Amino acid sequence: MKSFFLRRTFGGFALLGLGLLLLCPGKSLGHSQNVSSLPSAVLFREFHRQLKPEKIVMILDEEPQESGRVRHLYLDLLGPRLGGVRVQRLALEAWDVQFNPVEEWTASGDEPVKVQEVLQTYAEGIITEKDLNDDLLQKKFGDDKKWHHLYLDFTPEGIYARGEYRMKLLVNLDILIEINGKLGIKKDREIWLEDYRFRVNKVNVPKRLTRSAVEELQPLLDLGKYMFPLQFKTLIMDDEKVALRSKVAPKSFKGIEYRQ
Repeated sequence: MKSFFLRRTFGGFALLGLGLLLLCPGKSLGHSQNVSSLPSAVLFREFHRQLKPEKIVMILDEEPQESGRVRHLYLDLLGPRLGGVRVQRLALEAWDVQFNPVEEWTASGDEPVKVQEVLQTYAEGIITEKDLNDDLLQKKFGDDKKWHHLYLDFTPEGIYARGEYRMKLLVNLDILIEINGKLGIKKDREIWLEDYRFRVNKVNVPKRLTRSAVEELQPLLDLGKYMFPLQFKTLIMDDEKVALRSKVAPKSFKGIEYRQ
């Protein structure tokens, strides 16, 4: 009889403990719980769907408000796709993010969740030379009727690029253009070729036409063309990658956490 009483008492405490655990805020929510209809879970799934990362961590300080306001948000993504280009790592921290109302988040369409306003964003990202060549140049220029066989090479001194450009003068003329320069940031989100010099294998091609061809490549990458606005202030490159960073580095915090 005593043993039966103890088993029932222990079972009751176990169920109570499980209930408190499920109600406790600030817990880590794994993939198995992402089928939840909580606004935070819907937001997490939408980030994952639109950015297609290989791994993702999202932290909120509290559940999104019905209006779509999120007070504090952190994202850490491995291999997300921004405009078709793979980014090795992207992390961001944002305050007072105003999305469209939560009731619209489950509507049909390509972008049911939209960022309308952000008070402050800190971000850092890494883009490798390999990803720029594999993704950006092939997708942005690979089917272009003018530029072909584009290639970028990161060096300690800057960047070297070469490609064939089809120019129409009296006849169609393929010219090899080689570019030496640096990468820089414009509008806090666009990566441009800066301070560049070029040379061509056809000495009789007017320089103004060659310069116009080079300008068609600009910007090399626009990191603002995705669901969350980014702002970068510094760009540092070595012979393998480009590191981008805002004035302040993003930091994670304890809160409602999702990861996959």
